[in-house]
Amino acid sequence: MNETGLQLTGINKAYRRVRVLEDMELAVPEGQFVVLLGPSGCGKSTTLNIIGGLDSADAGDVYLDGKRITHLPPHKRDMGMVFQAYALYPHMTVLENMTFGMRIRRMARAQATRRAREIAELLEIEPLLKRKPAQLSGGQQQRVALGRALVRRPRVLLMDEPFSNLDAVLRVRMRSEIHRLHTRFETTTVFVTHDQEEALSLADQIALLSDGRIRQIASPTSVYDEPADLFVAKFVGLPQMNLIEGQLEGGTFRAGPLSVPVAASSDAPRNVVLGARPEALTLTDEPAGPQTLAGRLLVTETIGPELRFEIETEVGDVTIRRAVQGEPMSIGEGIRVRWPTDALHLFAQETGMRIPLEVGLRSS
Repeated sequence: MNETGLQLTGINKAYRRVRVLEDMELAVPEGQFVVLLGPSGCGKSTTLNIIGGLDSADAGDVYLDGKRITHLPPHKRDMGMVFQAYALYPHMTVLENMTFGMRIRRMARAQATRRAREIAELLEIEPLLKRKPAQLSGGQQQRVALGRALVRRPRVLLMDEPFSNLDAVLRVRMRSEIHRLHTRFETTTVFVTHDQEEALSLADQIALLSDGRIRQIASPTSVYDEPADLFVAKFVGLPQMNLIEGQLEGGTFRAGPLSVPVAASSDAPRNVVLGARPEALTLTDEPAGPQTLAGRLLVTETIGPELRFEIETEVGDVTIRRAVQGEPMSIGEGIRVRWPTDALHLFAQETGMRIPLEVGLRSS
């Protein structure tokens, strides 16, 4: 058991015979920012509620700094909580909302007010302290809710989809605020989202959930560059990773006319799935060859400085992402795509698990 930080062991939870969490194991070292990422219904919020004591597990335990807290009610767990619904008291001012938790714990009013003003200054809401929630914008209310959680200086900060009600510009700004505050306070944080951009930009570690189980827990870079299985490969990355089913024959992946050398071990299965991120594929004017697929342009999108192409090929549609350059192409135009021999991913068709590849093989 870790002496510091948060730990979940053997957590199981079901609602009306529907399994929500299955043998959940999660360790959050002290001071780390861990994001629970996954699709709706995968068990993210249930996990957070069990950590905070708002819900109970059918089996398993929650530990904080090596001490079992499974039996403790929420107000005795030393955790701050921020949710999608801001849950501010409408009849109280911003200052009263922020100091309420400290005052019911009998902290001196002057000390509680001083702490609240310090946090309000950091969150740039000090001019709003005399206002009531109805007089605030959504972004301002979210800052107040965050300030109310931080002002107590909790051992753990729990955040459940806190930016869902904000527009795109405010979401980006609030991400920056959260990152800045975490850098300053280093509060152990568990953050729930289904938005992979939030996860990739905020997390020290991402725990990717599916069907009540953690499929991978790793740094954002590792989750993107080394997905543990096909689910992770499909879920993380926009546009989605290109995946093609085929066979492995003597160190070469084959699917229709496509033939790509891959540095897989000799005991790798025959039936595999080859993956490549959209930025790893390139358009080429080279004659058709083993690593080149001929196709037809289906869709082209310009998103700021980036172009995205969706191309129909004999082995399935593929997507390419690249910087805007050259002359625009027409829908239906013939096009050739070159697959690299580096930056590739390989998965077993039967299990979906990642097959390790040797490092050092480079495209010619």
